[in-house]
Amino acid sequence: MFIGQSLVFMSVTFTNGKFLPSLLGGVYDAIPNVWVRIVICLCSTYALANYCIPKGYSVTNAGIAGAAFMIASCLLMVITALLTEDVKLNSHIIIGTIIMSAGATYVVFGLNGGQF
Repeated sequence: MFIGQSLVFMSVTFTNGKFLPSLLGGVYDAIPNVWVRIVICLCSTYALANYCIPKGYSVTNAGIAGAAFMIASCLLMVITALLTEDVKLNSHIIIGTIIMSAGATYVVFGLNGGQF
């Protein structure tokens, strides 16, 4: 799940021209059209992500895989914001992430009839 979500967020930041701008600046200059970048991502990282995420659901039951997907999504969204938008880590982000992770764990606990 984490690898699949990482690939999705890498694609989103690449499409917006914010993924490793110092390293890929020449690529962004050579491909200024966002639609071309989307096509490149669809053929590469999105394709791999669409393999990884369902694989996570096939390894375990839907309750655990769903919680893992939600936690990976939230964590990677926070990491992407911290890295690309120059957002500083603060107590609100940390506490919110902990609450979200605890909530997902509680949902899995409930889906499994109160047993892990």
